[in-house]
Amino acid sequence: MSQAQEMFIGMIIELVVMIIAVIILSLIRKKYMQKRHRYTLLLFYIFTCFLVAIFFTWLSKVIQLFGNFEYANLSSENVPDPLTLESFFILRIIEYRFTFIAFVIGAALSYILRVNLFDNDYKIVEKRIIYIFGLFIIVFQIFFYSKSISILGLIAYLLLLFYIILIFIPFTSRCIKSYRGIEEMVYKKGFLSLIIMSLAICSILIFNMIDVVYIVLYNTSYTVFYYIHLASIIIGYLGAYFGYIKPRTAI
Repeated sequence: MSQAQEMFIGMIIELVVMIIAVIILSLIRKKYMQKRHRYTLLLFYIFTCFLVAIFFTWLSKVIQLFGNFEYANLSSENVPDPLTLESFFILRIIEYRFTFIAFVIGAALSYILRVNLFDNDYKIVEKRIIYIFGLFIIVFQIFFYSKSISILGLIAYLLLLFYIILIFIPFTSRCIKSYRGIEEMVYKKGFLSLIIMSLAICSILIFNMIDVVYIVLYNTSYTVFYYIHLASIIIGYLGAYFGYIKPRTAI
């Protein structure tokens, strides 16, 4: 199977994932309109960011397969960046920079959710670190890019991975602690769903990274880890909806 064929299959699968995500988001919005619960609204914004991230990943494949951009198709490695406004956006889309930005914003909103759930107020130092580091990553994704310097793409990915871990390890830890310390099943189910959500979000990046490493080392296309990372997205959406939002949790 050629690289173009495998990319086309990936594009179709990501489209299916987006459709599932849109359906679940519409159900989350419906639940919020009924209850007006601020945590439900935060989860809606968080998963909207992740939907945007999936969209830009899907769009990168569409551009490479069907876009009429000589510098951005599958055989464009030796074609230089024309340094136009168009190429500025196109190249950052196919290199997943806008995908990374959407993940950063979603992670920052998850930090806000964690503080609202478990803390009385923000810790000033922690808040500054989260916001300043997140802003730095966004600036890096936009302005620190060169088609001829691949190490910048690796740094961009590692910065995002570190940011996700920085936010979701404490988030998951607090959810596990609350899950173990409470008896009411409705609350236990709510915290369990948030644990599943955070682990799924971390898994998205970890399995995607493993997939990229295999591609580089063995000169192959998509591996099983690519499909596992897509499955993690669906698990994250379904876990949060059926465990936290659909039940009448009042966490």
